Amino acid sequence: MARKAYVTITFCMIAIWVGFSVDDHVFNGFEFATSVGFISLILGGIVYQRDTPERQYFKGQDRRHFLRRQSPLRYASTGVILAGLISLNGVVEKPFEIIGYVTHKYNRSTKGSTVHILDISHKDYGTLRGRVSKKLWLTQRVGSPILLGIQRNIFGQYVVKSVEMLEYK
Repeated sequence: MARKAYVTITFCMIAIWVGFSVDDHVFNGFEFATSVGFISLILGGIVYQRDTPERQYFKGQDRRHFLRRQSPLRYASTGVILAGLISLNGVVEKPFEIIGYVTHKYNRSTKGSTVHILDISHKDYGTLRGRVSKKLWLTQRVGSPILLGIQRNIFGQYVVKSVEMLEYK
């Protein structure tokens, strides 16, 4: 029983990490990861079958199908991990560049480090909340343009491959 809990916690931690990566690199990535997690959780709730109490005394005799034994939380984690990795690495078109505008900038402090985040928006592609280097973060201000190298993925979303300062001439 405890081993199942550790596996579920591990899946959840990996799903959170993949969710943050999707949020950093995909336009509207947070909304995508959240909706995939919610749909997977509902699917897991439909598929999951509880073990009957009379079979709990016979530990080695779980006759449920493998997919029916998994908890809904494990379904949600697996869905976020799979969809996130596919959305980050499943690009289908050639890269191109667009100009986005910084709508908000902030930094978040974690244990011993500071993460610099820019909210970049584009009227056609949506919003990106991405981590950037300190040098790039210091040079940008709200309303300033920024050059983004993007590619379209299998799900039809746009994955940011590079973020650069837009140099004026």
